[in-house]
Formats: sequence, structure tokens, C-alpha cells
Amino acid sequence: MEEEQCAVRINKLEERVVKLIQEEKELEDQLQLIDHLQQLGVAYHFKDDIKDALRSIHGSLEDKSMLLKDNLHATALLFRLLRENGFDVSEGGSAFLHRSCLIILHRVLMMTCKGPLQPLSSFLD
Repeated sequence: MEEEQCAVRINKLEERVVKLIQEEKELEDQLQLIDHLQQLGVAYHFKDDIKDALRSIHGSLEDKSMLLKDNLHATALLFRLLRENGFDVSEGGSAFLHRSCLIILHRVLMMTCKGPLQPLSSFLD
């Protein structure tokens, strides 16, 4: 009887997680959810749902990247999750994402470095 109750609870939890993955939410929140599931070691239970969510993000990568243009953490997380899950984010496939990363990194360097930096345009050519 107790095993049946555990199985029912597990199924309900899995259903709730699937709904969370599929739910419309901020891009960064969705990326963090996927990342947390992977870090917890339970992502294999939701492999298809995660793949569908990432496929949707990858399909509109330039639009999604614009949402993260000032957020280095979320941009890097997006890049890593897509790469780890087999999506093409090579330079030709997502130049906008690479450009966003460079711009954010350059801003961070400008804030933290005391000396002069090369102009950003020298990196983007």
C-alpha cells in the first residue's frame, strides 16, 4: 500500500514538473529550471519535454537572444544548454548570440579593468 502511494506521488510530481517545463514563463526562468533539473540528475525523466522546450527556444534564437542582451549569466546558460543538448549554436548558426556574449563581456571588462580596453568594434569585425 505504501509503495502504491509513493508511486502515485512520484507520478504527480513528474506531471507537475512537465507542466513547469511547458509553461509560458520568462526565458531565464525556463533556462534555470532546465539547468536545475540537470544538476539534480533527474533531467533524464523529462528528456523529451526539455528537448521540445529547447527546440522552441532554438527556433527563435535571435528573438530570444534579444531578451537576454544585457544578461551575461542567462546568455551563457542559453548557449551552454543548447550546446549540451545537441543544438547548433556555431558562429554561423547564431552569430547574434555570440555577438551578445561579446558585448556583455566587454561591458564587464570595462567596469572591472583599470586600464584602457580595445574598442569593442575590433572584436566584432
